[in-house]
Amino acid sequence: MDYAMNDIVYRPMVVDGMLNTFVSSPNAYSSAVEAVIEAIHFAEVYNEDMYDGNISWSDSKLTRGTRDYLRILTGTIDRPNANPFYIEIQKLQDNGKIRVVNKSRAKDIVREQHNETASNLAMKIENRFDEF
Repeated sequence: MDYAMNDIVYRPMVVDGMLNTFVSSPNAYSSAVEAVIEAIHFAEVYNEDMYDGNISWSDSKLTRGTRDYLRILTGTIDRPNANPFYIEIQKLQDNGKIRVVNKSRAKDIVREQHNETASNLAMKIENRFDEF
């Protein structure tokens, strides 16, 4: 797929329910599929690095999340006063100042495990942004 400036790009973000912070990817992706694969990969890495794998991720009903992001995954952790975690995708128009990549850094095994889910979510993401 050829990519051109001013095209639509997608950026993943984690909403951390323990720290009440937002962690956005420095990259945007030229396809929603790659953004979802990166989001799932990032959720797994973030979970291991920050919470020793204690976050349980599940599919989320696609809803409008923070700052016009679409929420795709919800995470919970068994800790007192923990708010939910979320993985969200933002749809942006590239203005030439966004670092856009074509392929997620996810390893092939992650890509294989989540490609069908990512493809299904990507179609929904592309359609749902138009609904909001």
